[in-house]
Amino acid sequence: MRADRWNRVRELFQSALEVDVEERHEFLERATGGDETLLGEVEALLRADSAATGRLDAAFHDAVLGAEETLPDTLLGRSLGAYELRERVGEGGMGTVYLGVRAEEGYEHRAAVKVVRQGRLTAARVQRFQSERQILAGLEHPSIARLIDAGQTDDGVGFLVMEFVHGRPIDRYCDDERRSIPDRLRLFQDVCAAVQYAHQMLVVHRDIKPSNILVDEDGRVRLLDFGIAKMMDPDAEETATALRMLTPEYASPEQVLGRASGTSTDVYSLGVLLYELLCGRRPFRIDLDNPREIERQITDSEPERPSTTVSRNSDADEVANLAALRATTAHRLPKILSGDLDNIVLMALRKEPTRRYASPAALAEDIDRYLRGHPVVARPATWRYRAGKFVGRNRVASAAAGISLAAFGGWGVTSAIQVDRLAEERDRTA
Repeated sequence: MRADRWNRVRELFQSALEVDVEERHEFLERATGGDETLLGEVEALLRADSAATGRLDAAFHDAVLGAEETLPDTLLGRSLGAYELRERVGEGGMGTVYLGVRAEEGYEHRAAVKVVRQGRLTAARVQRFQSERQILAGLEHPSIARLIDAGQTDDGVGFLVMEFVHGRPIDRYCDDERRSIPDRLRLFQDVCAAVQYAHQMLVVHRDIKPSNILVDEDGRVRLLDFGIAKMMDPDAEETATALRMLTPEYASPEQVLGRASGTSTDVYSLGVLLYELLCGRRPFRIDLDNPREIERQITDSEPERPSTTVSRNSDADEVANLAALRATTAHRLPKILSGDLDNIVLMALRKEPTRRYASPAALAEDIDRYLRGHPVVARPATWRYRAGKFVGRNRVASAAAGISLAAFGGWGVTSAIQVDRLAEERDRTA
């Protein structure tokens, strides 16, 4: 095959990987412009790739196609819209993120400017970038970084200007500030509220992970990066998954298998996040160099209970440090996690989407029940469990009742003794 022909096949192949599976054929028919031979070559490469890598194709194609060329950053110092790009601050979804500064006389405003990543500017990537712009334009929530501006330069560089959030990833923030388990749970509830709002706006995030959730200097949660988010069809319960677009460590079984994903996909990722916040590691130890093992772990293996994960750690110093970061002791941490919190996490991480919490709000509500000492939905409501929760919520009243009962019992015993003594006196004088 000629070099120019192969380059065209490879470009279309890369673009097709970023399109939902059900839409790939139609996408390629348009992109190949009626060239049936070219269409067949690209689809054959897709089939071969699927057979070689299994159903999980996340980020492993670069090993086959060659790593993306690292290009010099030519955008630094350039102005996009009203913002000058001063510093490269990270990668997000389909784009590179810069610190942008809008400077006017006596006024300076900082923003995060997201630009379509250089080096692989495919049609599908641009389409997904435009989708992110549309999604962000419809989201207004205090825990979601807001869209300020968007545009495209004369030479075709698309960009989004976002609210700049000066903060730390939620896991690092919690450890740095030594947040207790209840504090972590309340912060996690704020994350659930942001994701729930997105769902109400018919948006599935699909990439919930600590690096996409910052906690700002005021301790407020900010959800970022809707680069692989998906608009839901209001007439359908689920939306198809673009296989390439996922982070394996936080991906749900249905994402890994390439099946349709909906709001329950975000519930699963929230479960992974909660597991990590509670016990300092994710539910599965994933080898990113082994796609088949990733698929097996996520789809077949059952996660260990968080309390067991902590208890089984034989490194006493590591457990002591883990507990100290959660404002408790190595002895108490497994006890705090066991029971309700174990069950809440495992319910969010169930393999079958329909058996997880129905929504992020339902997950947050169960955490609220735990924090208030009420029975949680994730645990069977036995009589003993409910009675224990009642006593736990009403310790003073229960203690007073116990004292009263003991006093009443003591009074009864004393009375009985007195009656017996009177009877004996009566018998002696008779």
